Amino acid sequence: MLAVALSKSRADILPPEKPALPEEKREQLNNEFINAARHGNNAEIGRLIEAGASIAAKDANGWTALHLAAWFRHTEICELLIREYAKSGDVSRFIAAKDKDGKTAIHYAVAWKHDRTCALLIREYAKSGGDLEEFIISKTKDGRTLLHHAAVHGNNEICALLIKEYAKSGGDIKEIINAEDKEGGTPLSLAAAQGDTKACAMITDGYAKAGGDVWELIAARNSRDWAPLGYAAFYGQTKACAFLIKEYAKSGGNIKEFIAAKGKSDHTAMHSAANSGKHKTIHFLGSMESLADMLSNEKLISFISSLDKCIAA
Repeated sequence: MLAVALSKSRADILPPEKPALPEEKREQLNNEFINAARHGNNAEIGRLIEAGASIAAKDANGWTALHLAAWFRHTEICELLIREYAKSGDVSRFIAAKDKDGKTAIHYAVAWKHDRTCALLIREYAKSGGDLEEFIISKTKDGRTLLHHAAVHGNNEICALLIKEYAKSGGDIKEIINAEDKEGGTPLSLAAAQGDTKACAMITDGYAKAGGDVWELIAARNSRDWAPLGYAAFYGQTKACAFLIKEYAKSGGNIKEFIAAKGKSDHTAMHSAANSGKHKTIHFLGSMESLADMLSNEKLISFISSLDKCIAA
């Protein structure tokens, strides 16, 4: 009996290959698979993989199952998908797959503040040999990096994580912090426009730790001649204006000159606030400009700090 078994060919011993699925059936399975990831249906995902669904399949929007699992905070499903894909494919390419807007799965995790999922995707991308520096600084169709997206969605923890991981991968922190989107927005200017002073602080702290001059970052004008203070003023984000003025003062800059600084169009931050009808912000900036004539930077910083809790956004 043993001799007979040994004489069998390899084809006799291995299980027969599954027949190729008709295109229509494969598309149906793939759609069901992507939908199961959206709903976090672990058992259904396993069944559909076994039935022949493609783990990397995309829907009409260019979303993979990983995009939707990341979007809807199904971190365990993300882990399952990565583990299954690793059996036959390059995990870094799977994680870096882009939809029609140029967004990867992590962009959706960042937008919805799914920090655990973000950390998982960064870790698995790096572990699989992907270029983490390129992954973090790569841009979507609107010209935004992951740091832009974290800043605009108020994801402060991820701002810190991205800066830290970018530095670990050998990237120049100043490069990613100064990166502009298609509208000229930097991560700091977008955070200021949202009035998110915590994200602003994460970005300025990261810049300082990288050896950059914070006053230069805060005063810098983008390719459209806008500075972060102009963004904050235009959107009436008085707390963000206060933060930027305070940080500029800490770095030894001249506050009156900072507030009154004009771009090529001869406009100051107060002009930006006036253009959008933000009268409280105009009043605040005018008051700070006047106080800068009377108080030292140290006293002005102390005064602004005392106002933090009562300044309306």
